Amino acid sequence: MAAEATKQAILEAALALLMSKGGAALTMRGVAEAAGISLGNLQYHFATREILVFALLTRFLEQQEQALRHKSVAKTGVLQKDIKALLLLALSDPDKTSGTSLFVEIWALARQNQDISESVDAFYWRLAAFYRQTLSDIAVPSCPAARIDRAVFTLLPLIEGYCVTAAALQTPSEQIADTWASAIAWILSES
Repeated sequence: MAAEATKQAILEAALALLMSKGGAALTMRGVAEAAGISLGNLQYHFATREILVFALLTRFLEQQEQALRHKSVAKTGVLQKDIKALLLLALSDPDKTSGTSLFVEIWALARQNQDISESVDAFYWRLAAFYRQTLSDIAVPSCPAARIDRAVFTLLPLIEGYCVTAAALQTPSEQIADTWASAIAWILSES
Protein backbone atom coordinates (compact mmCIF):
# COMPACT_ATOMS: atom_id res chain seq x y z
CA MET A 1 0.00 0.00 0.00
CA ALA A 2 1.38 3.43 -0.91
CA ALA A 3 2.15 5.81 1.94
CA GLU A 4 -0.78 8.15 1.19
CA ALA A 5 -3.22 5.25 0.87
CA THR A 6 -1.95 3.87 4.19
CA LYS A 7 -2.45 7.26 5.85
CA GLN A 8 -6.00 7.48 4.51
CA ALA A 9 -6.75 3.93 5.69
CA ILE A 10 -5.40 4.82 9.14
CA LEU A 11 -7.53 7.97 9.25
CA GLU A 12 -10.63 5.97 8.24
CA ALA A 13 -9.93 3.40 10.96
CA ALA A 14 -9.32 6.16 13.52
CA LEU A 15 -12.54 7.89 12.50
CA ALA A 16 -14.54 4.66 12.79
CA LEU A 17 -13.03 3.99 16.21
CA LEU A 18 -13.70 7.54 17.37
CA MET A 19 -17.29 7.41 16.13
CA SER A 20 -18.06 4.02 17.63
CA LYS A 21 -16.26 4.28 20.97
CA GLY A 22 -15.46 7.95 21.60
CA GLY A 23 -12.28 9.90 22.22
CA ALA A 24 -11.12 7.81 25.18
CA ALA A 25 -10.87 4.75 22.91
CA LEU A 26 -8.74 6.58 20.37
CA THR A 27 -5.41 5.14 21.47
CA MET A 28 -2.49 4.43 19.19
CA ARG A 29 -2.79 0.69 19.88
CA GLY A 30 -6.53 0.80 19.25
CA VAL A 31 -6.09 2.64 15.95
CA ALA A 32 -3.32 0.27 14.82
CA GLU A 33 -5.54 -2.72 15.60
CA ALA A 34 -8.54 -1.15 13.85
CA ALA A 35 -6.40 -0.36 10.79
CA GLY A 36 -4.91 -3.85 10.75
CA ILE A 37 -1.33 -2.61 10.98
CA SER A 38 1.44 -2.75 13.56
CA LEU A 39 1.86 -0.01 16.14
CA GLY A 40 5.27 0.76 14.61
CA ASN A 41 3.72 1.22 11.17
CA LEU A 42 1.10 3.55 12.63
CA GLN A 43 3.78 5.56 14.41
CA TYR A 44 5.76 5.79 11.18
CA HIS A 45 2.82 7.68 9.62
CA PHE A 46 1.54 9.45 12.75
CA ALA A 47 4.17 9.64 15.48
CA THR A 48 1.76 10.57 18.27
CA ARG A 49 -1.92 10.49 19.09
CA GLU A 50 -2.01 14.29 18.90
CA ILE A 51 -0.62 14.26 15.37
CA LEU A 52 -3.19 11.63 14.38
CA VAL A 53 -6.07 13.60 15.89
CA PHE A 54 -4.80 16.78 14.25
CA ALA A 55 -4.80 14.98 10.88
CA LEU A 56 -8.38 13.81 11.52
CA LEU A 57 -9.41 17.34 12.40
CA THR A 58 -7.69 18.84 9.37
CA ARG A 59 -9.40 16.39 7.03
CA PHE A 60 -12.80 16.97 8.66
CA LEU A 61 -12.51 20.76 8.51
CA GLU A 62 -11.34 20.67 4.89
CA GLN A 63 -14.39 18.57 3.99
CA GLN A 64 -16.70 20.98 5.84
CA GLU A 65 -15.20 24.01 4.13
CA GLN A 66 -15.38 22.32 0.73
CA ALA A 67 -19.08 21.68 1.33
CA LEU A 68 -19.58 25.34 2.31
CA ARG A 69 -18.01 26.54 -0.93
CA HIS A 70 -20.70 24.67 -2.85
CA LYS A 71 -23.60 26.10 -0.86
CA SER A 72 -25.39 29.13 -2.15
CA VAL A 73 -28.75 30.76 -1.75
CA ALA A 74 -30.60 32.25 -4.68
CA LYS A 75 -31.72 35.68 -3.51
CA THR A 76 -35.49 36.11 -3.86
CA GLY A 77 -35.63 39.57 -2.30
CA VAL A 78 -37.69 38.31 0.64
CA LEU A 79 -35.24 38.50 3.55
CA GLN A 80 -36.83 35.92 5.84
CA LYS A 81 -37.34 33.47 2.98
CA ASP A 82 -33.71 33.83 1.85
CA ILE A 83 -32.43 33.35 5.40
CA LYS A 84 -34.61 30.28 5.80
CA ALA A 85 -33.13 28.83 2.60
CA LEU A 86 -29.62 29.42 3.99
CA LEU A 87 -30.55 27.79 7.29
CA LEU A 88 -32.05 24.77 5.58
CA LEU A 89 -28.74 24.31 3.75
CA ALA A 90 -26.93 24.33 7.09
CA LEU A 91 -29.42 22.15 8.97
CA SER A 92 -30.15 19.53 6.35
CA ASP A 93 -26.64 18.22 5.77
CA PRO A 94 -27.08 14.48 5.20
CA ASP A 95 -23.79 13.75 7.01
CA LYS A 96 -24.77 15.90 10.01
CA THR A 97 -24.98 13.03 12.53
CA SER A 98 -21.53 11.57 11.94
CA GLY A 99 -20.00 15.00 11.39
CA THR A 100 -21.51 16.26 14.63
CA SER A 101 -20.30 13.24 16.57
CA LEU A 102 -16.80 13.66 15.20
CA PHE A 103 -16.77 17.38 15.88
CA VAL A 104 -17.96 16.90 19.47
CA GLU A 105 -15.10 14.48 20.08
CA ILE A 106 -12.57 16.79 18.44
CA TRP A 107 -13.96 19.79 20.34
CA ALA A 108 -13.39 17.86 23.59
CA LEU A 109 -9.85 16.98 22.51
CA ALA A 110 -9.24 20.63 21.60
CA ARG A 111 -9.67 21.55 25.23
CA GLN A 112 -6.58 19.45 25.94
CA ASN A 113 -4.39 20.42 22.97
CA GLN A 114 -3.47 23.96 21.93
CA ASP A 115 -2.83 23.12 18.25
CA ILE A 116 -6.21 21.45 17.89
CA SER A 117 -7.88 24.31 19.76
CA GLU A 118 -6.30 26.87 17.42
CA SER A 119 -7.45 24.91 14.35
CA VAL A 120 -11.01 24.72 15.65
CA ASP A 121 -10.99 28.44 16.44
CA ALA A 122 -9.65 29.25 12.97
CA PHE A 123 -12.38 27.10 11.43
CA TYR A 124 -15.05 29.03 13.37
CA TRP A 125 -13.64 32.34 12.11
CA ARG A 126 -13.74 31.06 8.51
CA LEU A 127 -17.28 29.79 9.08
CA ALA A 128 -18.24 33.19 10.50
CA ALA A 129 -16.74 34.86 7.41
CA PHE A 130 -18.80 32.58 5.15
CA TYR A 131 -22.04 33.45 6.98
CA ARG A 132 -21.09 37.14 7.15
CA GLN A 133 -20.62 37.25 3.37
CA THR A 134 -23.76 35.21 2.69
CA LEU A 135 -25.93 37.34 5.00
CA SER A 136 -24.44 40.50 3.47
CA ASP A 137 -25.48 39.23 0.05
CA ILE A 138 -29.00 38.46 1.29
CA ALA A 139 -29.60 41.60 3.38
CA VAL A 140 -30.57 44.99 2.02
CA PRO A 141 -27.50 46.91 0.78
CA SER A 142 -27.82 49.52 3.54
CA CYS A 143 -27.69 46.94 6.36
CA PRO A 144 -24.89 48.01 8.74
CA ALA A 145 -21.96 45.63 9.22
CA ALA A 146 -22.64 45.62 12.97
CA ARG A 147 -26.08 44.04 12.36
CA ILE A 148 -24.59 41.45 10.05
CA ASP A 149 -22.01 40.59 12.73
CA ARG A 150 -24.71 40.36 15.40
CA ALA A 151 -26.70 38.01 13.16
CA VAL A 152 -23.62 35.84 12.50
CA PHE A 153 -22.69 35.63 16.17
CA THR A 154 -26.28 34.67 16.98
CA LEU A 155 -26.50 32.16 14.16
CA LEU A 156 -23.29 30.17 14.71
CA PRO A 157 -24.04 29.00 18.27
CA LEU A 158 -27.62 28.18 17.24
CA ILE A 159 -26.41 25.94 14.43
CA GLU A 160 -23.78 24.26 16.60
CA GLY A 161 -26.27 23.69 19.40
CA TYR A 162 -28.87 22.29 17.03
CA CYS A 163 -26.37 19.85 15.56
CA VAL A 164 -25.64 18.48 19.03
CA THR A 165 -29.26 18.35 20.19
CA ALA A 166 -31.13 17.51 16.96
CA ALA A 167 -31.26 13.76 17.55
CA ALA A 168 -32.63 14.18 21.05
CA LEU A 169 -35.14 16.95 20.30
CA GLN A 170 -36.36 15.56 16.97
CA THR A 171 -37.61 18.96 15.83
CA PRO A 172 -37.86 19.14 12.03
CA SER A 173 -35.23 21.29 10.32
CA GLU A 174 -38.00 23.16 8.50
CA GLN A 175 -39.55 24.28 11.80
CA ILE A 176 -36.18 25.30 13.28
CA ALA A 177 -35.28 27.21 10.09
CA ASP A 178 -38.60 29.09 10.19
CA THR A 179 -38.09 30.21 13.78
CA TRP A 180 -34.47 31.18 13.35
CA ALA A 181 -35.07 32.94 10.03
CA SER A 182 -37.60 35.15 11.76
CA ALA A 183 -35.11 36.04 14.50
CA ILE A 184 -32.19 36.64 12.13
CA ALA A 185 -34.36 38.73 9.78
CA TRP A 186 -35.40 40.83 12.79
CA ILE A 187 -31.74 41.36 13.77
CA LEU A 188 -30.87 42.43 10.20
CA SER A 189 -33.85 44.75 9.81
CA GLU A 190 -34.28 46.24 13.29
CA SER A 191 -34.25 50.03 13.37
